[in-house]
Amino acid sequence: MHSSLKTSRTTKHPFFLISAIKAGSVFSLRSLKLISGIMGEGSTNCWAGDIVKRNNKYYWYYSNRKEGTGVMVSNRPEGPYKEALGDYIVDSFDPTIFVDDDNTPYIIYGEGTYKISRLKESMIELDEKPKEIIINRTSHFPKTDKNSLHKHNGIYYLSCSGYYATSTNVYGPYKTQGIVAKGFGLETNYAHGDFFIWKGDWYHIWCRYQKRSKDRIRDCFIAPTYYEENGIMYDDTRHINEKYRTSGVN
Repeated sequence: MHSSLKTSRTTKHPFFLISAIKAGSVFSLRSLKLISGIMGEGSTNCWAGDIVKRNNKYYWYYSNRKEGTGVMVSNRPEGPYKEALGDYIVDSFDPTIFVDDDNTPYIIYGEGTYKISRLKESMIELDEKPKEIIINRTSHFPKTDKNSLHKHNGIYYLSCSGYYATSTNVYGPYKTQGIVAKGFGLETNYAHGDFFIWKGDWYHIWCRYQKRSKDRIRDCFIAPTYYEENGIMYDDTRHINEKYRTSGVN
């Protein structure tokens, strides 16, 4: 399901969900042979992915657990989507799609050790052999899945949960810089999220387990992100209710 959101902004509370409008199903399982056993009622096989707009189309990169990453395509963000490739584009999972200032698209994926590859204009083929991303861990940086990559003022920010590393080259090497904020699950390995621009301002959105030992239900949070002149990045989480500060991992 895709929802069209109506939102409200204030100085203290930067982003509130006021209402959601159901737009329908994003695909028909019968028309998608590859993912018929991945998505659908009762399935937990579809893991983290990413969606990017390119050439007036929307490309949805999805994970089949740790087996591989497939690609679907649609003319609208809410679908319907159809298979764009019919196979896996990479044999790993939890992809991020990053488009650089020169309009070059990249896919970043993996667990523990991330890999990066330039994509062809078709968005369903690699344009080079994947390269390992070197991370100089001078401080903590999770060795787990679901990365995020964005760029601000010429600096590339590679992140995982609330931790991030920076580089002046998209391929790296990257150097760890710390954490964007404390609490709300950001200090765990499981705060999957992303950074994006909305109406000229940067935001960070991520998830937090309610109680991971019980189930995999998660809350989602959003906070404005700020950058200092030296490249340091941080979130302003003052608007988030303190009752959510614990990690939710236990």
